[in-house]
Amino acid sequence: MDFASAVRREREERGWTLQQLAERAGLSVSYLSEIEQGKKRPSLKVARRLSQTLGLPPTAIFTSPPPEEGGDGPGQVTLGARLRLAREARELTLEAVAQKVGISASYLSQIERDLATPSVATLRQLSEVLQVTPGQLVPPGRRDSLGAKLKTLRTNLGLSRGEVAQRAGVSVSLVAQIENGRTNPSLETLQRISDVLGISPCYLIVENPGLEQMLTTMTPELRELLTEPEVQSVLRMACTFSKKEFTFLLRFIQLLKVSDFS
Repeated sequence: MDFASAVRREREERGWTLQQLAERAGLSVSYLSEIEQGKKRPSLKVARRLSQTLGLPPTAIFTSPPPEEGGDGPGQVTLGARLRLAREARELTLEAVAQKVGISASYLSQIERDLATPSVATLRQLSEVLQVTPGQLVPPGRRDSLGAKLKTLRTNLGLSRGEVAQRAGVSVSLVAQIENGRTNPSLETLQRISDVLGISPCYLIVENPGLEQMLTTMTPELRELLTEPEVQSVLRMACTFSKKEFTFLLRFIQLLKVSDFS
């Protein structure tokens, strides 16, 4: 059930008219009617107000894609907005959540403003603290998309959009559009960006890659190398890496891929 349907259902179960709910939520009757009919999408501020008035859970807002602040038009509740909604619904401060998760309040603030993308481990911890599932935090259509993969890998490597754009020979706006899912890059552009990130273009294209799919994207030489005992022992060590150690490894690999040692 979407947010508009949930609002209408709760209003009718309470026996309230549009006029009564509009008065309680501080909205006009015509605007509330358009929200219930799905003709207009409320801003997050209005959606929160309706949820609180009707006693709806914060996750009810996640089923509808209202814009971040403007309302009335097409949009999507981003990962950052979903985190903030869940946190505020439980009356937790940035500092309190950050401390429980083991990250800084400033970093959590960046995530909520969609200026940073959390790792899978951090997202899992946040969902546990906020008592929601990871799936409720990740916007539909964003999971495992090319843009989401690109953004996650870029931030994990500590690269800005400008740095990726400069090294790939493309514009910063193009990188931003790809990450936001607003455009699909050409194969040539995809290859350039992949070279900068030190990965195969297949990683960005293949959705939900399983082990077999990942192996097929490797060169025969690499697949043979992975069978060697010495290499497998190193891979086992990597399983116990901390986030800081693994980030260092990723940056080292990226530097190795883009450097000319010939």
